[in-house]
Amino acid sequence: AELENFNRMAEPVLTVSKITIENDFPDELLLINGRRDYLLQTLFILLRNSMQAIGVSEDRQLRLKINKAPDDRKVSILFMDRGHGIPSSVEDSIFELGFSTRRGARGLGLSIAKTLVKNFVGGEIKVSREYEPEGWTAMQITFNLSPD
Repeated sequence: AELENFNRMAEPVLTVSKITIENDFPDELLLINGRRDYLLQTLFILLRNSMQAIGVSEDRQLRLKINKAPDDRKVSILFMDRGHGIPSSVEDSIFELGFSTRRGARGLGLSIAKTLVKNFVGGEIKVSREYEPEGWTAMQITFNLSPD
C-alpha cells in the first residue's frame, strides 16, 4: 500500500518532469515490520536523487521492483533509474554525511535515507549492481516483513 501511496504522491512531479515510472509489484499485500512513513520518506529521497541523475537525459525512466525472499521473511525494494550511474570508486562513500558527487551539494539525502532505513524500518540500503548490464542504476532497500 505504501508504494501505491508513493506513486500517487509522486505522480504530479513525475508528470511535470516527463519521467515515467514502471512498477513491478507482487499481487499479495506485504506488510513491513517498521515505520512505513519513514520508508515513504526514503523513497522520496531516492526519487530526488534519481531525478538529479537523469537530468536532461532522453531516457527518463524509473523502475520500482519488489522482490520477496524465498523464506518469506524479507523483502527488497529496488529503486532504479537510467541516470549517469554510481562509480564503484565512491560506492562506499555515498551514504556518508556530507558526501556528494554533485558540485555544491550538501550530501544529506542518502545519509538520511540510510539512517531512516536502519533505525526506523529495520533494514539496510545499498547500491545494487545486478541491473547495471541493462543500463539501470539501482538502490536496494531490504527489510523484514511483519509476521502478521
